[in-house]
Amino acid sequence: MTRPVGSTLRDLALCVACCAAFCASPLRAEEPYSFAVFGDQPYDDEERAELPDLLQQMKEEKASFAVHIGDLKDPNDPCSDEAYADRFEVFQQSPLPLVYVPGEGDWLSCARQLAGTRDPAERLGFVRKLFYGSATSLGTDGFELRRQSTTDETFAPFREHQSWVRGPVKFLTLNLPGGDNNWGKAAQAGDEHLLRMAAVREWMETAFDEAKKQGLLGVVVLAHANPDFPAFVADHPARGYAEFLQTLRALVEDFPGQVLYIHGDTHVMRTDRPLLQADGQPLQRFRDVEVYGSPIIGWVEVTVDTARPNLFRVRSKPLKPDTDASQPD
Repeated sequence: MTRPVGSTLRDLALCVACCAAFCASPLRAEEPYSFAVFGDQPYDDEERAELPDLLQQMKEEKASFAVHIGDLKDPNDPCSDEAYADRFEVFQQSPLPLVYVPGEGDWLSCARQLAGTRDPAERLGFVRKLFYGSATSLGTDGFELRRQSTTDETFAPFREHQSWVRGPVKFLTLNLPGGDNNWGKAAQAGDEHLLRMAAVREWMETAFDEAKKQGLLGVVVLAHANPDFPAFVADHPARGYAEFLQTLRALVEDFPGQVLYIHGDTHVMRTDRPLLQADGQPLQRFRDVEVYGSPIIGWVEVTVDTARPNLFRVRSKPLKPDTDASQPD
C-alpha cells in the first residue's frame, strides 16, 4: 500500500532528528579501559635501556595508550639534538600510542651550565618541531589529536597543548613545567610565562566547556609540574602556579563530573584529594596523581570504569615488582 507523502516526510524528519541526537550524544565506554602515565625518566643509560621494556609492559597489560608527562632525560644532561632524537625514536617505536608532554628538563633547565647553557626558547622550539610535527600521537599505531596551534592564531606556537576524547573522558595536556614555571627572577612574571599561561588558561577552559556540553563524565589534565596543592589550600600558593590552580579549582567546581590532575616533577608516586570543600572536607570529585620518577622506573595505570562510583581507578606499576612503592586505589 502506498503511504501518504506527508507521513513519509514526517518519518524521514523523525529519522534525521534521531540520527542527529545520536551523533550529538557523548561516546560512552561500555567496557572499562586503562591508560598508562609515566615521566621523569629515563635519566641515565640503565634507565634508557629499560625504556622499551617499560613500554612493552604497558602493552602487555592492555593499556590503550600511554602518556609521558615530561623530563625525558636528566635535567642536568646536555640538551642536545641527539638526545631528543634518541627519545623520539623510542617513542615512535612504542607498541602502543604515546602522547608526550614537555617537562622542565626538556627545555627550561637547558639554560643550566651542565645542560649546555642552551636557550630554553630555542630548545622548546626544537622539541615542538620534532615531537609535534603531525596531527597524531607518537607510536606505531598513533591516534588523531587536536592541537591548540590549529584552533587559534594567538596560540599558534603551542603544538604541545593537545586534547582527545576516549569513551566518557576528555584528556588535555599542558606545557606546565616544574621549578617555578619560568616565572623569572623579577617580581612580575616574564613575557614567556605570561603568554604560555594565557594559552594554558584558554586550553583548559575550552576543554572543560566542551566536556560539559558533550555530557562527558570525566576530565584528565596531564602536565609535568607538581604545583604544590598544600600551599594553595593554605592560601599562599607558589607564584608560578597560582593562576593555574585558581583556574583549575574554578573549572573543577563548575564541572559536574570527576577530574584527575596527573603530573610528575617530584618523583614520588602518590595520589590524594588535596582540594577542600567549604566545610573543610576533601573535594571527592577531584584527585591529584603523581607518577614514578627516577630512580624508580615504573608507570601508573588508570582504569576508566563507568560501573564504579569512582570513575577512575589508579594503580601503581613499577617495572620491577619488588619495588615497595604501591599505592591503594
